[in-house]
Amino acid sequence: ARIELRKHGSQSLKAVDQWIAAFDRAESDYDQAALEAIFVCEGLGETRPALIDHLLKSKSEMFRGAAVHVIRIQADRLANVVELLSSVVNDPHPRVQVEVIDAVAHLRPSYPEVEAVLVNLASEDPTVQKSLAYLDYGVDPAKGRSVPVLEVAPESQLTQWLWLGEDGESAPAEYQVGKGNLPGAGLFRTFIYSDQAQPAIIAISHKSLEIRLNDSMVFSQDSFWSGDQQVNVELAAGLNVIEIFLNKSRRAPKTMPPVFVYDPVGRALTGARYVDTPKSLKTSTAEFDQFIAERGNVLHIQAAAGLQFSPTQLRVTPGSKVRLVFENPDIMMHNWVLLTPGSVDEVGALADQMAAQADGITRGYLPNSDKILLSSKLLNPKESEELVFDAPTEPGVYPYICTFPGHWRIMQGVLTVAESKAPKPTPIQETKAGKTVTKKIGDGVIFETTSTATSFKTLIPATKSARAVTANQKTNNDRIAVLTDGKLAEGFGPIFGNGTQDGAYKMDLAKSQPVAAITSWSHNKGGKRGAQTVSIYGSDHPTDPGWDLSDPKRFTSLGTISTEGQKIDAFAALSLRAEKDKSLGNFRWIVWQASPVTPIDENTAFQELGVELAKP
Repeated sequence: ARIELRKHGSQSLKAVDQWIAAFDRAESDYDQAALEAIFVCEGLGETRPALIDHLLKSKSEMFRGAAVHVIRIQADRLANVVELLSSVVNDPHPRVQVEVIDAVAHLRPSYPEVEAVLVNLASEDPTVQKSLAYLDYGVDPAKGRSVPVLEVAPESQLTQWLWLGEDGESAPAEYQVGKGNLPGAGLFRTFIYSDQAQPAIIAISHKSLEIRLNDSMVFSQDSFWSGDQQVNVELAAGLNVIEIFLNKSRRAPKTMPPVFVYDPVGRALTGARYVDTPKSLKTSTAEFDQFIAERGNVLHIQAAAGLQFSPTQLRVTPGSKVRLVFENPDIMMHNWVLLTPGSVDEVGALADQMAAQADGITRGYLPNSDKILLSSKLLNPKESEELVFDAPTEPGVYPYICTFPGHWRIMQGVLTVAESKAPKPTPIQETKAGKTVTKKIGDGVIFETTSTATSFKTLIPATKSARAVTANQKTNNDRIAVLTDGKLAEGFGPIFGNGTQDGAYKMDLAKSQPVAAITSWSHNKGGKRGAQTVSIYGSDHPTDPGWDLSDPKRFTSLGTISTEGQKIDAFAALSLRAEKDKSLGNFRWIVWQASPVTPIDENTAFQELGVELAKP
C-alpha cells in the first residue's frame, strides 16, 4: 500500500493527511496509524513533526522507539533534533534509550551537537551500558569483511617482532616466528614499509588486545567471545610501526598468535616491504630509534577510543618551550585543555552547562574560566593541531581534560612540571627499610599501610596471577590486567571515573573453592586515593553471575570494610579474613564494589586484588 501511495506523489500526501486527521487520538490504533502516515510521507521526502511528537509520548515503548528511529532518518528536515532526543534520553524503557544512542552514533558526524544529548543519560540497564560502550566504535564496521578471508597468503604474515615485556616497558627482545615460541602477553612491535599510502587489513585471533599503528590506537577489545580480528587500517608512505599489546587472561593463548597484513582478498600487499629477516628488523629498529631521537622534545597526544587520552601522563621542565601535537583519530569531536591544579571539577561543571547553550559548539565548548591555561580548538575526527607554548614555571601536576560536555569525567590526564634531574644512586648499605603499620580494625578485618611498595609484612601482595578480572564500568588510566600482575605501582591503576558510585571489579577463581581471605591493595595517589571502602560479595554460580549484586540467588554479601579513620601512608591494604582453619564460604567469583573516598567523589587507586584459598 505504501508503494502504491508513493506513485501518486503530492496527491497521496493530501490523502494521508486527511486519513490520519479522521482518527480519534484516544483510540488504541492511532499510534500505529500515525507511524504508517510518517512512513508514507518519508517515502515522498516529507516529514510530519506533530506526529513524531505524539509518538514520543506514546504509552508503548515500541512506538516511542520507532519515533526516535524516524528522528535519526529525518534529522536533515527537523529543526529541533537535539531537543527531541533530549526529551526521551532517560525514557523508562531501555529500548528507547538504545535507539537514542543509535541515533547519536549515526548523526554526530554531521551534527556533532547531538552528542551532548547523552551527557545526562543515567541508566544501569546492562543493554544500555553495552550500547554506550560500543558507541565509540561508531557505525562503520571495524572489521573489513562480513565474510572472513578463507585463504591468506603465507607471505603476508609478520614474522619478525620486538617484545617489550608484559608491561610494555622492558628492553626490546627480538623474536622470530618459527624460531621458538613468542610470549603470550605484553607489547609487541614490528614494522612494514609502504611505497605509498594504502589501505590494509591487520588480522589476528585474540580476544583481549590493543592494536596501534604509527602511535594511533586503531583497535581495542576485551571480550570473552569474539577473537578473530580483521581491522581496517591506512598505511602511511614509508616506515609504518605496528604495535600489538596482548592482555594476559585465563582464556588467552599461551603464545602470540600469527599476525597478518594483507589486502581485501588476503594477498600480500603490493608496493610494500615486509620485515622478514632479523637483519631487516635491526635496520627498521635503527630507523625508528633515529626518528624518535630526531623528534626531540615533541609531545604527542591523541584522543583514543573509549574517551581516553593517550598517553595520560606527560612531563616537562618548568618554563621550557613545549611543542605539543594533538591528534584526533577518534570518531567524535575532542579538545585538549590544560588546567591549573585542582580545577578539573570546576571547569568540567562549566563545560557541562554549555551543552544547553546555543553557542556552545561554536565556542568549542570552552568555558570562560581563569583556570584554563591553554587549549586546542575542538577537533573534528581525523584532525590534528600543533600547540607551541611555555610550560608553567611553577612545578606541580597540571591536569588536562576534554571539555566536550560529559567527556571530562573520563577523558583526563596530567602534565607533570618538574626538574628532570637524575636521582643520585644510593648505596645499598644506606637503604632504609620502609615504615609499616598493621592493625586489626574489625571482626576479621586487617588493615596495613606502608611507606614503600615492598614493606608489607602481613598482607604481602601475591605473585602474578592468571585469574581474570573484569569491571562493570569503564575504568581509566591502567589496564585491568595490572590488578593481578603482582606489582604495586605509584599510579592510579584501572580507576573508576570521578562520581562513579558503584564501580565493581570481579575475579574468576576458575571453579568454586573455599576462600580464606579477600584483600585489596591501593596507592595513596595525591595523598587521597589510598583510602578504601569496599563491599565484598561472593558467588558460586557455575557461569558468570553478572552484576546484579542485590540478587541473593547469585551473590552472597560478605560485608563492607573500610579504612575510614585510619592514617594512610604511600600504600594501603585492606583484608577480610576468615577465622583460622575456617573459610568465608565456597565461591568461584569474588566481587569488590568500590565507593568514592573523597568529598568530591574520587575513587580508590587500586593496584592489586587477591584471594587466598582455604586449605581443604
